[in-house]
This record gives sequence, C-alpha cells and structure tokens, in this order.
Amino acid sequence: MPYPITVGSLVRHKQSGLVALVTEHFMWSEQYGGFTLKFVKPWVREIGKPLLEVQCAAYDVERLTTS
Repeated sequence: MPYPITVGSLVRHKQSGLVALVTEHFMWSEQYGGFTLKFVKPWVREIGKPLLEVQCAAYDVERLTTS
C-alpha cells in the first residue's frame, strides 16, 4: 500500500527529476489539488533564474519511500 503524500514528505518532482520537501498542500477545486515544494538543490532551468520553490499539481510528484 503506497504512503500518502503529506506536508513533510520527501518527494521527487517528475518534471525536473529533483528531490524536494512538501511544505504546503492546497486545493484548486473540489477534485484537484497540489503541493508547494522546496527543492533540496535549486532547479536550474535553461531559461530564467534557478527555482528554490515551486507549486505543482499533485500528479507531478511521487513520494520517495524509505526501507
């Protein structure tokens, strides 16, 4: 059974492939929500400044499990 993603969870941001900490959960509507992520290392993109934090849809993250 997969663990739920909650505030404080360590996750991988699928778009960047980077590890991040979930700092906030929010809802866009009754059905769709997302997370605010704080990256362990800044996300250096081709255009623009490196990102330290990002808001993304819930389906764009996967929880990192510990054994």
